[in-house]
Amino acid sequence: MTPVLSAAVGACQCVDLAPLSRQEAGVLADSAGVPDQELVSAAEAARAAALAGVPLTLELLVVTYRADGRRQGTPQQLFASGVNWLAEEPARNRLSKTVTTTAVQRLVAAGRVAP
Repeated sequence: MTPVLSAAVGACQCVDLAPLSRQEAGVLADSAGVPDQELVSAAEAARAAALAGVPLTLELLVVTYRADGRRQGTPQQLFASGVNWLAEEPARNRLSKTVTTTAVQRLVAAGRVAP
């Protein structure tokens, strides 16, 4: 895919991002208005610390933590609740017209294109 993107846009690099440290995850959570130690500790207790190590999935943890003030369930359940939130709350600033699909329809479509 890198050669195709390079040809299309002129430059493309394929890199691996290092996971966030516990401290970095805490700082990001705290900047989002969630008590950093509580969120990271809750993620660790749920055996979902790996989700806190990636900015996108950390955001899912932050959003779902804000919704109920705690984190419980398996990592799969935590991830699923975050994905459901994303499907229910589309980024309005990226939309050029009114959303006409339901969250369930968006999840089905996402499931079709996911590997």
